[in-house]
Order: sequence, then C-alpha cells, then structure tokens
Amino acid sequence: MGKYIEKYSALLRDDQQRNATRLPEDRDVIEPLARYREAKAKNQAFSVVFGLATPEGSLYGEDEYGVTIVLENEVIAKDLSYFTTYIKDRFMNVDFNVLVKDIDEKSNTVFVRSAHSDRGTTKSKLISEIIHDLNGGKKLIVPGTIISVTDNRVLVNILGQGILGICRIKHWTNGFQRTLVNSIEVGEVYDFLIDSMLPKGKHATQAFALTRDTITEDPWKTIPEFIKEDAVIDVTCIEKPDGKTYWWGKSNFVKGIEIMCDYTENIGRPLIGAMYKCKIKKLSPVDHVFKVVPFALASKDPQTIAAVKFINRSRRKNKAVI
Repeated sequence: MGKYIEKYSALLRDDQQRNATRLPEDRDVIEPLARYREAKAKNQAFSVVFGLATPEGSLYGEDEYGVTIVLENEVIAKDLSYFTTYIKDRFMNVDFNVLVKDIDEKSNTVFVRSAHSDRGTTKSKLISEIIHDLNGGKKLIVPGTIISVTDNRVLVNILGQGILGICRIKHWTNGFQRTLVNSIEVGEVYDFLIDSMLPKGKHATQAFALTRDTITEDPWKTIPEFIKEDAVIDVTCIEKPDGKTYWWGKSNFVKGIEIMCDYTENIGRPLIGAMYKCKIKKLSPVDHVFKVVPFALASKDPQTIAAVKFINRSRRKNKAVI
C-alpha cells in the first residue's frame, strides 16, 4: 500500500469532518457585491448554502442582499471528480465552501467554484498509487464515505479525497440484500476492496469499481445462537410496501438482515422509524427467511407514541382495512 493511500486512510478514519475557512460576516456592508470583490481579490473562501439545483447539476443560492450565487455544473465537475448529476441534491442546504470565479455587476450575480479544487495534486498521486497497486495485483482495502445511495448501488468518496467509487448491491455483501436504501446512510464510512478501474464516464473524470462481499461475513451465517424462533426481539419499521400483508424492519441484533413483519391488530398500521416488540415466527438462515409477529410498541419517545396513537385512532374511526 502506497504512502499516500496509508496517509489518507488514516486521516479519513480519524477525522471525517474538516473545518474550512469561512468569510467573516459583515452585517454593515451596504454595497451587495463589495464582499465578493474583496473575496476574489484575496482568493478567500466563504460559505454558501445552495437552495436550487438544475437538472444539469448547476447550483444556485441567494444571499441576504439578493445577490445570486451560481456554481455551474461544468465548473464543479472539474473541481470534484466524484460529482454527478445524480447526487446534486447532496450539495444543497449545507454549508459549501467556494471561491469567487467571476462577478456580473449588471445582473448582480456571482459565479463561484469549489474551494476544494486544490486537492487535485493529492488526488492524482492517490490515483497513481491505486492504479500501480491494482496493476501489481495487490489487494487494496481502503475507507470511503457514502455520498449517494439507491436500491442497487452506492457512490463512494474514496479516502475522502474526491475519488469516485461505485459499489453495486451484488458486491455489497455475500448474503442476501433486497435493497441498500434502508441499511446505509449518506456520510457513513466503510472499508472497500478496490476491484478495478472503470472507464471515464459522462459525469466523473475517474471512477473505480468497489466490492465488500469478499471482505465481509455473510450476516445470515453470523446470527447469534440466542436468536431463535419464539424469542422476542425489538424491530424498527423501515418500509411498508403498498398492498402487502407485511412490512419490513431491521434490528441491531441482526445487522444487514431485513426482517419481514406481519400486520397485526395489536399494533395496527406501523409507523416508519418506530420500534416494535416482535415474536420470532420463523427463522431459516439457509433460506434467508426471518419472519416476526409484532405485538407491542417498544419505542419510548413521546412523539413516536403520540403519532402511533393518532394513526390507530384514525384507523378505528374510519374502519380502515390494513
């Protein structure tokens, strides 16, 4: 493993959040564009919150003086190699550090670029080391931050340095996984095996195919012995398929396994995010079957309890059929 890979593996695992320089707020500024002229002259970074993303991936924001701030899609794609139109919403409603690229005085518009584009040198060194290790047949396991999740794949920021990785559901685990959406959160960090270098695509300058199935255990083979049929287990509701007689849940005791839960009159219509006490009805690791019957609410949060009571009152009042 190269020295840059080792360095940035350690950095990402130890510190996932990095503070960035922000432009000091000056509430006494009268001329709306003055601060941006100064920031451009000093090449000074400042924070923007974008509230709109176009289908092409351009980002738009507006400050308290009505100045429009624009980060064009082709600009951000050059600065951040992992940027794609599929994850444009991840750059909205968060503090995003930028530098002034140009100012249009007539339209009161400031065009910006990412303040993180200066990572290109480090990124190129990392990519070179990764390719060198892959060509040498080395097994390269590195950490990566999840930046986008769909049912069948995740996009990963490898080493936190803007190197795009793609891991598909069939390579996420060597066990059965129905969907990735309910078990993975954006911002989480996982270890990945870099499998191969992908051809340059439309949205990224470089990407790598990632796998986890060869470096993780099958969750169905690691179910604790004390989890058996007729045992009681806490299950959190994660999905309610339309027109079905069951809903899906998860439990911290069997991570990576989605649990099939029957609808029952005891709890009525479940609330996504609420936790329920369930009796294990059928458990077959060989057939990948984990069925339970919920019988009581386990969540102690007052808001959750109130929401569940409201749902059940409405159901009884309207005589809804589940």
